[in-house]
Amino acid sequence: MPFKDPEAKKAYQRVASKKHYEKNKQAYIARAAVAKGNVYTIWRTYKSTLSCVWCGENRHHTMLDFHHVITEGKNDVNRLVANGLLKRAMEEIKKCIPLCANCHRYLHNDKAFENKVLAKVKEMKMYEDELRTDAPEVEDE
Repeated sequence: MPFKDPEAKKAYQRVASKKHYEKNKQAYIARAAVAKGNVYTIWRTYKSTLSCVWCGENRHHTMLDFHHVITEGKNDVNRLVANGLLKRAMEEIKKCIPLCANCHRYLHNDKAFENKVLAKVKEMKMYEDELRTDAPEVEDE
């Protein structure tokens, strides 16, 4: 059924797509669940190979956070994974260091500790030119 009007074609396709989805909804949901499960399995396996750069903690993958040391164009790693964007998440963690949850919380609340962690990262030569050399100045309100 050829359409001369592009708007009429879009409207027809929209209706046909919705009808097809409703007819095959369970298959779409099942396929999405498998794909999401695969992403999480890969992510958990990868995180379980890492450890905190400060204290070495690596008992469980859920204990690790990613702290951005290169803040230019930063994205939330966990949000990328949750949205199934594993490749983008892997690119994003190239700007990060793995820290256990305790060290990460401590780092965000103690500038001196953050400077120690950044010095250790620099010493480990994880990043060359792009690395911040010390914690950013924050004004108290």
